[in-house]
Amino acid sequence: MIKKLLTVGVLFVVFFNGESKSQEKASDADSAQYWWGKGYVSAVKGDYEAAIVDYNKSIQLYGLKGEVYYDRGNARAELKNYAGAIEDYTNALKYLIDDPDKLKTYYVRGMAKIEMLDLDGAIADLTEVVKLSPNHEEAFYYRATAKDKLKDYRGAIEDFTKVIEINPQSSRAYKLRGIEKIRLRDKQGGCSDLSMASELGDTKVASVMEKLCGSSN
Repeated sequence: MIKKLLTVGVLFVVFFNGESKSQEKASDADSAQYWWGKGYVSAVKGDYEAAIVDYNKSIQLYGLKGEVYYDRGNARAELKNYAGAIEDYTNALKYLIDDPDKLKTYYVRGMAKIEMLDLDGAIADLTEVVKLSPNHEEAFYYRATAKDKLKDYRGAIEDFTKVIEINPQSSRAYKLRGIEKIRLRDKQGGCSDLSMASELGDTKVASVMEKLCGSSN
């Protein structure tokens, strides 16, 4: 599941928890910021359907579009409406200017595309992420898994190698890189990676090693 990456500050929570409906000003209902904040509070509470209703109102008022599209996309993703989330992230990218905002939007859109099995699209989005953040471990990792599903094993190895360069303690990257190497008939290199994954604490890799490496490891 895509992790919620909400953009609105904690002040929204304070505002909406601190004032009753009777204290709300009439003008608040006409404010895009108001409905954005209200949607944020609903999302924090896990009521994503209510959050979407509020984000819709904010968008209809033509305010804060990029950020609201992004947050509504996150709410839709939490409800597993990945197609809707992708649509929102795409709209968000039309308005977002700052690199950090674009980076996180490309990332979550890429993850949603993986859920939709749009692997080429996911790879394209995650490539944009690593252009903006060359040491983004998760982007390299998930781009590698997408390449694996497309049977681009060499490309997956390159990305898992990058993950290991960024985080030498990544047992999952060693494990999956090892499997990719064995697929490409580099049994020695693959089994060495699987062994390293075990040393780094992967308690489930032993069965994989037994199957793929046998007594030779």
